[in-house]
Amino acid sequence: LERTFGRWQLTDADGSPQPTDRLVDLLRDRLAERGVRIVDQADGPADIDCRPTPARPSRWWRRPPAPHTAAAWLASTPIDDGGQLRASSSSPAGDAPWAQLGSAALAVYAAHERATGEDCRPTNKDFRLPRLADPADAEEGDEG
Repeated sequence: LERTFGRWQLTDADGSPQPTDRLVDLLRDRLAERGVRIVDQADGPADIDCRPTPARPSRWWRRPPAPHTAAAWLASTPIDDGGQLRASSSSPAGDAPWAQLGSAALAVYAAHERATGEDCRPTNKDFRLPRLADPADAEEGDEG
């Protein structure tokens, strides 16, 4: 990845620009490697909301300022009243790129803990995420 005029661009080993859909291919490969399944529908409501904050009809409304200290930022969780995690400019962290990335990380940690009961936040210990089990594999094992 190279940054040109404030935008990130994927390049090959020779520095030649690559098409943007190559990133999608890389993401698909990574998801398959981790055992993540992509589905069109879910059984329940979404756990993580990555949509940007909708535009407000009032021209006088302004987004509250993002926290300016690490302690204040860490105190604002990415969870709203409905229990849905927010990981985008809609999170309490704000719309700065670092804030969106940080809120996404916190949301992923919380979603993982909800799903597995395991706290996977980085610490000073060696940790490797386990490969997700494929439900289809479990069904095949039940037949025999």
